[in-house]
Amino acid sequence: MNTVLSMIILIRQNTFKQDNTYIIADYILKHIDEIEGKSIQEIANECYVSTNTILRFCHTLGFQTFKMFKNTLISTIKTRIIQIKEKNKDLQTDDILNHIKNLM
Repeated sequence: MNTVLSMIILIRQNTFKQDNTYIIADYILKHIDEIEGKSIQEIANECYVSTNTILRFCHTLGFQTFKMFKNTLISTIKTRIIQIKEKNKDLQTDDILNHIKNLM
C-alpha cells in the first residue's frame, strides 16, 4: 500500500504556503532514506518545529502515534522498492539508470 507516501507527496505538491505541514512533508521526502533511523525529536529539530507539530502531522494522515506513522512509512518504502525491483527485474542496470533519468 503506497497510500501514506502518496499522501505526503500530495501535501508537498499541493500546499500553497510553506507552513509546518509543508515543511514536514518536504523534509520526509528529501530524507526518505534516513527516516528509519530518526526519532521524532530529531525530525522536529531538523524541521524547526515541536514534536507536537510532528504528532499533528501524523494525526492528519490518520495515525495515532509517530511510531505507527514511521512503521507504516518504512513498510511502504520497502514494499515499493520490492515492487520496482520486480517490475524491472529483466532490465540491466544501465537500462534502469537511463529509465530513471528519462523520468526526471
